[in-house]
Amino acid sequence: MKRYMIALTFGIVSVSGALSGQAPSPAPAEAAAVPVVPGQTLRDEHAVIEEVLGLATQEAKHLRKTKQLERGRVAMMAAFFKGFADQCHHAKEEHYLFPALEAAGDEATHKLIMQLMVQHEEGRAHIRAIIAAVKAWGVNEEIAAKDAALHLDGYVKLLRNHIKKENKELLPRVARLPDEAQQALAAAFDKVEREEMGGGTHAQFEQMVEELKASPPKK
Repeated sequence: MKRYMIALTFGIVSVSGALSGQAPSPAPAEAAAVPVVPGQTLRDEHAVIEEVLGLATQEAKHLRKTKQLERGRVAMMAAFFKGFADQCHHAKEEHYLFPALEAAGDEATHKLIMQLMVQHEEGRAHIRAIIAAVKAWGVNEEIAAKDAALHLDGYVKLLRNHIKKENKELLPRVARLPDEAQQALAAAFDKVEREEMGGGTHAQFEQMVEELKASPPKK
């Protein structure tokens, strides 16, 4: 089985992994630009995140059973959660969406946004703990596996409730924004994708999801 280097950016680590029998193919080229509906963009990203949350649940169960940390898989999940869920998805919300809703909203909207911001911070704490477990792998694998499982489970529970709340309470507010605000948000989301994250990064995260789906925990 060939081994290849998984470059995990966003301040995590670079680790060697044997997640498949072949090296990953290059990320697909960027598709032609199409009109963006901000609320649908966020809903679509929620669906991608939920796919990895399901994989993280499986991984945590495997870690508790075997007490062995498959470092490459857990590091890749941490890279996805830090890079896609937080630095891409949550950045769109915190930097652009929440201010737009605050400007057009009421006290109930403000209260909702404050709740979501607290959950974002709680999620970051779980991600930091997962990364710390990956880095501790060479010191005590059993403790690293236990800590990784604990915080994968915690992150999954938090994000599932968070996504449910956003889909039910936040995104309907986005749909009610005037056309000009929707267009401004679409442009801002595109800026995050192309300038802040870098062109092609979104496709690379989607490829990461496919790699994880194709390499379930070892029995």
